[in-house]
Amino acid sequence: MIAIIGSPVAELAADGSHQAGGLGVRVARALVRGGERVEMIGRIGADRIGEELTLSLARDGIGHVALLRDAALATPVGAAARGIELDRGDAQLGLRYLTSFSAVLLIDPANVTLVQGVTEESAYGGAHLIVVGDADLEHGVVAPAASGAPGTPTSLREAAPPLFVARPSAESPEFDAYLAGLLASDEGGSAKA
Repeated sequence: MIAIIGSPVAELAADGSHQAGGLGVRVARALVRGGERVEMIGRIGADRIGEELTLSLARDGIGHVALLRDAALATPVGAAARGIELDRGDAQLGLRYLTSFSAVLLIDPANVTLVQGVTEESAYGGAHLIVVGDADLEHGVVAPAASGAPGTPTSLREAAPPLFVARPSAESPEFDAYLAGLLASDEGGSAKA
């Protein structure tokens, strides 16, 4: 199983309902289409829009048992919206609840404390970790080329965990596919070892 840590956002569908969106959800959809089992770890509001988002994830085959619902917050809406920021405890709780995962994708906004906590949990579980975020996380970052496909490393086997990937200013389907390719196994079902 692959764990994606990053709060989803709600995007307005043509019929007026809300569907799950954001970088993590797009990568999760690509992985599910490739036969991978994916669970989202994040935070949404305990509101009608959050419920629509949860139903959207379920329809897409994306697990959401570790998606926290917070009555004090509203679910972010809009294609340009960023998900609700998680803290170290949120992410660690979600990973401990899932118990078995071969790879973790951590999507910004992420601070150094969150990255450290997720790195510890991933190492304990023997999982590979990819962190997508701004280049100023005080770590080495693999920056994507102009096309959205980074040069090196090209697989989890070539990089010691965690692998840091700079989030481009303009996301593209190529960037989504690149991340899904890093996480997916050659045959589907579990991430690369």
